[in-house]
Amino acid sequence: MNKKRTCKAWVPPIIVLHSLGCTCAYCNDLDEKAKKKHGFWADSVTSIINRSVYEYRRFNGVQQIPKYTKEWGYGFMANFQSGFTTGLVGLGLDAQSYTGIRLDSSGRIGRIRLLSVSKNGRVRSVYNRTGGAAKLKISSTIFKYGIMRPKTPIFSSSDMRLLPETSTGFLITSNELKNLNVQIGRFTASADRNANSSHGDMVVNYLNPAYQNGRYFDFIGGTYKGFKSLALSTYIGRYEHNWLTCYVSANYGYTFKNTDRLILDFQGYHSKNIGKSYAGKINNTTGSILGTYQTGPHHFSLAYQKVHGDTPFDYVTRGAIWLANSTQLSDFNGPHEQSWQIKYELDISHWGIKGLVINNAFIRGTGINGTKIDKNNGYYWLGYGKNGHHWEYEFSAKYVVPKGIAKNLTIIFKQSIHKANKAQAELNTNQTRIAIEYPLIW
Repeated sequence: MNKKRTCKAWVPPIIVLHSLGCTCAYCNDLDEKAKKKHGFWADSVTSIINRSVYEYRRFNGVQQIPKYTKEWGYGFMANFQSGFTTGLVGLGLDAQSYTGIRLDSSGRIGRIRLLSVSKNGRVRSVYNRTGGAAKLKISSTIFKYGIMRPKTPIFSSSDMRLLPETSTGFLITSNELKNLNVQIGRFTASADRNANSSHGDMVVNYLNPAYQNGRYFDFIGGTYKGFKSLALSTYIGRYEHNWLTCYVSANYGYTFKNTDRLILDFQGYHSKNIGKSYAGKINNTTGSILGTYQTGPHHFSLAYQKVHGDTPFDYVTRGAIWLANSTQLSDFNGPHEQSWQIKYELDISHWGIKGLVINNAFIRGTGINGTKIDKNNGYYWLGYGKNGHHWEYEFSAKYVVPKGIAKNLTIIFKQSIHKANKAQAELNTNQTRIAIEYPLIW
């Protein structure tokens, strides 16, 4: 006998919108069955993210470029992640479709890269990237090939603007050994956050575009969490005929008897030129250490970062920098640079406004010296001088609606200021960003 469908917002069971929080008998029974079943459809997740981002940047003391850029867009991100078919070998499929719509650019575009620009320099009214990845599961190992959003410390998808970055290739993720996660990947194409195609060249952040000839990026690494309160990670990656990057990290957390918490985080990278060395000579070691003390609604953080090398620390894909002082407007990664950060975060929910968090951070970098970069090196074009220094101030407020029909609606406001001397080689910039996001998951 069929159960009575008492949910007023009824839709076919396969797409019941759990975010509505329905507690009727039918929906509760459906949830219980979903917990017990496993398979392609039973473990599938579909999400639609609606996002609107407005960004304004004013450049101070800069000639021959627009004094400001302004962009406003709407992003529609549909994602489907299936479970796996039952049996010794499980098969699955992931798919995504990302659409960006221009709401306003006012003819001032070029340095934000929020919206997509055509070859003739015009801002596209609408642009889309659609793709997917096939996946296979054996025991606790997943093999995936296609378009995806990898997340590793040396090759990682960024999702900090209107649409996320994607990459094309294969990825193996294994959890066969207890407390050990291993990842192996090779990626041959990238799509930047404002790209209109999923099959572009590798996205490299600071290297002169004329030197970006690497066709793929390989990596292998993993994270071990077998120690109490301690996580250790190590990766090694290769950007073809450019450089080899080694990465290590350690994250330790200690909770006091009064529930206060201390977190220590170390991140370290070493890059060395290999093969044909398209980018030129590279011998760069960069590391950071971040300490955070949490007491009640207060989070106090202090970070130190140091670059050893005649060239800046560079990375492939926008999100593959996990250094403590990589911030909104600068990565504080100049040659021989050292930088300090002080940060304060306050959780306003302690005073009754649940979901509201504010942040203040100040970072200062000094000791930049780019005078030893060879003229034929791929980083000479950046124009680093001697005794470069700069600072950045960031304020942000984030509110997440905790319940009701608008649950998980997120509003983010960010204000950033960056000031530098000429030897630092980055722009003096004031930036305002407002983002509103509403996710639907079922």
